Amino acid sequence: MGIAILAAVFVDLAFGEPKTRLHPIALLGAIMAKVDVALRSLARRPLARRIAGLFTVMLFVALTYMVGTLIVLSARRVFPGFEWVAHAVLVWLSISTGELVIVNMKINRALESGDIDGAKSLLKCLVGRDVDKLNEDQIRAAALESLAENLVDAGIAPLFYAFIGGGALAMAYRVINTLDSMFDGRRPVLMTSLPGCPPGWRWSVWRWRIACRGRRFGEGLRRL
Repeated sequence: MGIAILAAVFVDLAFGEPKTRLHPIALLGAIMAKVDVALRSLARRPLARRIAGLFTVMLFVALTYMVGTLIVLSARRVFPGFEWVAHAVLVWLSISTGELVIVNMKINRALESGDIDGAKSLLKCLVGRDVDKLNEDQIRAAALESLAENLVDAGIAPLFYAFIGGGALAMAYRVINTLDSMFDGRRPVLMTSLPGCPPGWRWSVWRWRIACRGRRFGEGLRRL
């Protein structure tokens, strides 16, 4: 399992996530949005909507885990010993740390070349708030804050679940995270607090954010 996870991390850092609308997470997100609309139209009362929401979460998480497990078992049966490839692909699809780092590096290069508008355009890929009035230092700070926060949801947490349950569990977590971002933005605390926020990691991110606020990306890293 360790080799599969390392391979997935290497591919993610080298190439980022798949640039396609057929990405499983994107497809699941589109399907879940339609299911949510359908359930909301049927469930009129608040309690009924909560039950419908719980059903949606349980359904998609269970289906994702079952499909992921089926893929791994099928790979083992068809190509004995190659189930680690299936695990690696599933873990790769569940993380997106490489994409976060790549976008942050592009923002840093744009600011160094004086292209503030280009940096703002890239920043919109990371944050949901208005960035048009941000200055150079605020753009750097916002990009690094987004990187630090999203490293939990898109990196540390799915890798944690990959270590304890393989690619299928990592994908199941990513579905929970996708549901969280889609519906009211509530963080799945139970799933992310344990793997994502140990005291040492939180301290490092806090120092990183202080060091990088208003400074170059490399200066912040050197002060960790």
